[in-house]
Amino acid sequence: MHQAERSCTHAGGHLRVRLLREEELSSRDHHRISSLLVEAFPHAAQLFSRQSWRGPRPDRRLLLEGGDGELLAHLDYVIRPIQVADATVEVAGVGEVAVRQGARGRGLGKRLMQELKAALHREPVDFGLLYCLESVAGFYERVGWTRVHQPSRFISPETGQWMEASYPTFILPVRAPLEAWPGEGVIDLGGMIW
Repeated sequence: MHQAERSCTHAGGHLRVRLLREEELSSRDHHRISSLLVEAFPHAAQLFSRQSWRGPRPDRRLLLEGGDGELLAHLDYVIRPIQVADATVEVAGVGEVAVRQGARGRGLGKRLMQELKAALHREPVDFGLLYCLESVAGFYERVGWTRVHQPSRFISPETGQWMEASYPTFILPVRAPLEAWPGEGVIDLGGMIW
Protein backbone atom coordinates (compact mmCIF):
# COMPACT_ATOMS: atom_id res chain seq x y z
CA MET A 1 0.00 0.00 0.00
CA HIS A 2 1.39 3.38 -1.01
CA GLN A 3 0.27 6.81 0.05
CA ALA A 4 -3.48 7.21 -0.20
CA GLU A 5 -5.01 10.64 -0.09
CA ARG A 6 -8.47 11.99 -0.57
CA SER A 7 -10.50 15.04 0.27
CA CYS A 8 -13.98 15.10 1.73
CA THR A 9 -16.21 17.22 3.92
CA HIS A 10 -16.73 16.68 7.62
CA ALA A 11 -19.05 18.69 9.87
CA GLY A 12 -19.36 21.31 7.14
CA GLY A 13 -15.63 21.74 6.64
CA HIS A 14 -13.03 20.45 4.21
CA LEU A 15 -11.02 17.47 5.41
CA ARG A 16 -8.00 15.82 3.80
CA VAL A 17 -7.39 12.17 4.73
CA ARG A 18 -3.85 10.84 4.25
CA LEU A 19 -2.69 7.25 4.82
CA LEU A 20 1.08 7.00 4.46
CA ARG A 21 3.84 4.49 4.87
CA GLU A 22 6.36 5.65 7.44
CA GLU A 23 9.03 6.22 4.78
CA GLU A 24 6.65 8.51 2.84
CA LEU A 25 6.47 11.08 5.65
CA SER A 26 8.31 14.33 5.06
CA SER A 27 10.33 16.08 7.76
CA ARG A 28 7.48 18.63 7.87
CA ASP A 29 5.00 15.79 8.50
CA HIS A 30 7.16 14.48 11.38
CA HIS A 31 7.39 17.96 12.88
CA ARG A 32 3.61 18.51 12.68
CA ILE A 33 2.90 15.07 14.17
CA SER A 34 5.38 15.67 17.00
CA SER A 35 3.72 18.99 17.78
CA LEU A 36 0.27 17.36 17.95
CA LEU A 37 1.55 14.50 20.14
CA VAL A 38 3.27 16.91 22.57
CA GLU A 39 -0.08 18.71 22.93
CA ALA A 40 -2.09 15.49 23.31
CA PHE A 41 0.34 13.67 25.61
CA PRO A 42 2.06 16.31 27.79
CA HIS A 43 3.43 13.59 30.12
CA ALA A 44 5.50 12.35 27.13
CA ALA A 45 6.43 15.79 25.77
CA GLN A 46 10.15 15.13 26.12
CA LEU A 47 9.91 12.01 23.93
CA PHE A 48 7.56 13.49 21.33
CA SER A 49 9.59 16.68 21.00
CA ARG A 50 12.43 14.45 19.69
CA GLN A 51 10.45 12.00 17.54
CA SER A 52 6.92 11.44 16.27
CA TRP A 53 6.40 7.90 17.63
CA ARG A 54 6.79 5.80 20.78
CA GLY A 55 8.32 2.33 20.74
CA PRO A 56 8.96 0.75 17.34
CA ARG A 57 8.64 2.94 14.27
CA PRO A 58 5.15 2.63 12.85
CA ASP A 59 4.41 1.02 9.50
CA ARG A 60 1.59 3.44 8.66
CA ARG A 61 0.31 6.88 9.65
CA LEU A 62 -3.24 8.09 9.26
CA LEU A 63 -3.61 11.88 9.20
CA LEU A 64 -6.69 14.11 9.10
CA GLU A 65 -5.93 17.65 7.95
CA GLY A 66 -8.15 20.71 7.78
CA GLY A 67 -8.73 22.75 4.63
CA ASP A 68 -5.88 25.04 5.66
CA GLY A 69 -3.50 22.07 5.94
CA GLU A 70 -3.48 22.05 9.76
CA LEU A 71 -2.97 18.57 11.21
CA LEU A 72 -6.16 17.90 13.18
CA ALA A 73 -5.87 14.20 14.06
CA HIS A 74 -3.34 11.36 13.87
CA LEU A 75 -2.82 7.72 14.63
CA ASP A 76 -0.24 5.17 13.64
CA TYR A 77 -0.02 1.41 13.52
CA VAL A 78 2.53 -1.39 13.50
CA ILE A 79 1.81 -4.66 11.67
CA ARG A 80 3.12 -7.58 13.68
CA PRO A 81 2.43 -11.21 14.60
CA ILE A 82 1.88 -11.65 18.34
CA GLN A 83 1.24 -14.62 20.62
CA VAL A 84 -1.96 -14.94 22.61
CA ALA A 85 -1.69 -18.04 24.77
CA ASP A 86 -0.64 -20.69 22.19
CA ALA A 87 -2.01 -18.91 19.12
CA THR A 88 -0.21 -16.61 16.68
CA VAL A 89 -2.37 -13.63 15.74
CA GLU A 90 -1.57 -11.03 13.04
CA VAL A 91 -2.39 -7.59 14.41
CA ALA A 92 -2.18 -3.93 13.61
CA GLY A 93 -1.00 -2.38 16.87
CA VAL A 94 -2.59 1.07 16.99
CA GLY A 95 -1.01 3.94 18.90
CA GLU A 96 -0.53 7.68 19.22
CA VAL A 97 -4.23 8.37 18.65
CA ALA A 98 -4.62 12.13 19.02
CA VAL A 99 -7.00 14.95 18.07
CA ARG A 100 -5.83 18.57 18.29
CA GLN A 101 -7.27 20.30 21.36
CA GLY A 102 -9.06 23.02 19.39
CA ALA A 103 -10.64 20.44 17.05
CA ARG A 104 -12.13 18.18 19.73
CA GLY A 105 -15.87 17.70 19.98
CA ARG A 106 -16.37 17.77 16.20
CA GLY A 107 -16.40 14.01 15.60
CA LEU A 108 -12.82 13.79 14.33
CA GLY A 109 -11.92 10.93 16.67
CA LYS A 110 -14.86 8.93 15.36
CA ARG A 111 -13.90 9.83 11.78
CA LEU A 112 -10.31 8.76 12.45
CA MET A 113 -11.58 5.36 13.63
CA GLN A 114 -13.80 4.98 10.54
CA GLU A 115 -10.82 5.69 8.30
CA LEU A 116 -8.68 3.26 10.31
CA LYS A 117 -11.23 0.47 9.91
CA ALA A 118 -11.25 0.98 6.14
CA ALA A 119 -7.43 1.03 6.01
CA LEU A 120 -7.05 -2.14 8.09
CA HIS A 121 -9.27 -4.10 5.70
CA ARG A 122 -6.50 -3.60 3.11
CA GLU A 123 -3.82 -4.95 5.47
CA PRO A 124 -2.82 -8.57 6.19
CA VAL A 125 -4.14 -8.47 9.78
CA ASP A 126 -6.71 -10.43 11.74
CA PHE A 127 -7.32 -7.79 14.43
CA GLY A 128 -6.52 -4.27 15.46
CA LEU A 129 -5.03 -4.12 18.97
CA LEU A 130 -4.99 -0.96 21.05
CA TYR A 131 -3.97 0.03 24.58
CA CYS A 132 -5.30 3.17 26.22
CA LEU A 133 -5.93 4.96 29.49
CA GLU A 134 -9.10 4.20 31.41
CA SER A 135 -10.22 7.80 30.90
CA VAL A 136 -10.70 7.23 27.14
CA ALA A 137 -11.81 3.57 27.19
CA GLY A 138 -15.47 4.54 26.71
CA PHE A 139 -14.65 6.29 23.43
CA TYR A 140 -13.15 3.11 21.95
CA GLU A 141 -16.15 1.07 23.06
CA ARG A 142 -18.49 3.58 21.38
CA VAL A 143 -16.62 3.38 18.05
CA GLY A 144 -16.71 -0.41 17.80
CA TRP A 145 -13.66 -1.74 19.65
CA THR A 146 -14.15 -4.66 22.06
CA ARG A 147 -12.43 -4.66 25.44
CA VAL A 148 -10.56 -7.79 26.47
CA HIS A 149 -9.37 -8.50 30.00
CA GLN A 150 -6.02 -10.19 29.51
CA PRO A 151 -2.56 -9.21 30.77
CA SER A 152 0.06 -8.19 28.22
CA ARG A 153 3.78 -8.88 28.05
CA PHE A 154 6.11 -6.53 26.15
CA ILE A 155 9.35 -4.57 26.21
CA SER A 156 9.00 -1.10 27.69
CA PRO A 157 10.30 1.62 25.30
CA GLU A 158 11.39 3.65 28.32
CA THR A 159 13.44 0.97 30.12
CA GLY A 160 14.18 -1.65 27.46
CA GLN A 161 13.06 -4.30 29.97
CA TRP A 162 10.38 -6.96 29.60
CA MET A 163 7.32 -6.22 31.67
CA GLU A 164 3.81 -7.51 32.19
CA ALA A 165 0.93 -5.11 32.70
CA SER A 166 -2.82 -4.88 32.51
CA TYR A 167 -3.85 -1.77 30.59
CA PRO A 168 -7.29 -1.21 29.11
CA THR A 169 -6.92 -3.41 26.02
CA PHE A 170 -9.14 -3.34 22.96
CA ILE A 171 -9.41 -5.47 19.84
CA LEU A 172 -11.09 -4.76 16.52
CA PRO A 173 -11.97 -7.69 14.23
CA VAL A 174 -10.59 -7.19 10.72
CA ARG A 175 -10.10 -10.45 8.74
CA ALA A 176 -11.12 -12.71 11.62
CA PRO A 177 -14.41 -12.71 13.52
CA LEU A 178 -14.46 -11.52 17.12
CA GLU A 179 -14.96 -15.12 18.30
CA ALA A 180 -11.58 -16.09 16.81
CA TRP A 181 -9.69 -13.99 19.38
CA PRO A 182 -8.04 -16.30 21.98
CA GLY A 183 -9.91 -15.06 25.05
CA GLU A 184 -7.60 -16.62 27.61
CA GLY A 185 -3.90 -16.24 28.32
CA VAL A 186 -1.27 -13.54 28.13
CA ILE A 187 -1.04 -11.25 25.10
CA ASP A 188 2.68 -11.42 24.26
CA LEU A 189 3.71 -8.65 21.88
CA GLY A 190 7.04 -10.36 21.21
CA GLY A 191 8.85 -7.04 21.51
CA MET A 192 8.33 -3.39 22.22
CA ILE A 193 4.87 -1.97 22.91
CA TRP A 194 3.75 0.63 20.40
